[in-house]
Amino acid sequence: MAESIHRVLIVDDEPLIRDATARAMGAQAFSCETAIDGRQALKMYHENRHDLVVTDLRMPKYHGHSLILELLKDNEPPGIVVLTGVANSRLVKDLLGRGVQDIIEKPVDFNVFATKMLTLVERGNWNPALGQGQKIQRGGSQNPMVHKVESALELFGLCVPPELDRELSGHADLLADPSANVLQFLERLALKKDLEPDRRKKARIPVLSSAIAIPVNKDFEVRGEATNVVFNDLSEGGACLFHTRSFPTEYLALRWRSLVSPKRYLKAVLQIARSKPLGPFYEIAGQFVMRD
Repeated sequence: MAESIHRVLIVDDEPLIRDATARAMGAQAFSCETAIDGRQALKMYHENRHDLVVTDLRMPKYHGHSLILELLKDNEPPGIVVLTGVANSRLVKDLLGRGVQDIIEKPVDFNVFATKMLTLVERGNWNPALGQGQKIQRGGSQNPMVHKVESALELFGLCVPPELDRELSGHADLLADPSANVLQFLERLALKKDLEPDRRKKARIPVLSSAIAIPVNKDFEVRGEATNVVFNDLSEGGACLFHTRSFPTEYLALRWRSLVSPKRYLKAVLQIARSKPLGPFYEIAGQFVMRD
């Protein structure tokens, strides 16, 4: 019998998928554990520190995207592979940009999948989406567009006055990961938008993460309570985000976690150009501005 040399955690709410994946990977010298959702998986990972996590995305109680965001906050996160029945191009870009090793669509040949996982683990931190010869930086993004956008946004952060910066920093509890309902809505929206032409002049990066938002006036003075919003995408000069309601002011101060370095935060003030109801949410878009 082959010796188990790699520890893998398999996360899926479908018992047949969990069992089939575990059997195939067990035959390839993996020591396998399984979880039925992201919340159970996170608890098991913190207890056992697996080398690899293979997870579905759409699961009840705790979405796979939220699980991935939590795993990537770890100082030494595991390898992460998504095995899902739904993988649109926008979500793929977001997850690969964050450091996910691979995204594979169901149905699969589980024996072939297990062989591929063994090869990936033995190579160590390998991500074929990043190009030949390039290793990923664990817990951060190596997507050059992400670096370019975040570098451009640093300038807007310098214009946020100290008192507003302190107010934004005092609401870290609002940076909880987006709910499964929000993520599933944005995934459905992305599938629709993939079929539409992109008319924006500046390149966008998908974000799918939370931000702190505080309504302010044109002088960047606070004019409302802090709340949580969810980014849909970012560019070098603006953003599109979603919230459960519209805002009473023309400007929003925002603070969010960097994709390049999750321990660093970005901030900027957005001038709202569009706020319209879209399903159960409001789509809010605009340009980042500097104070006169």
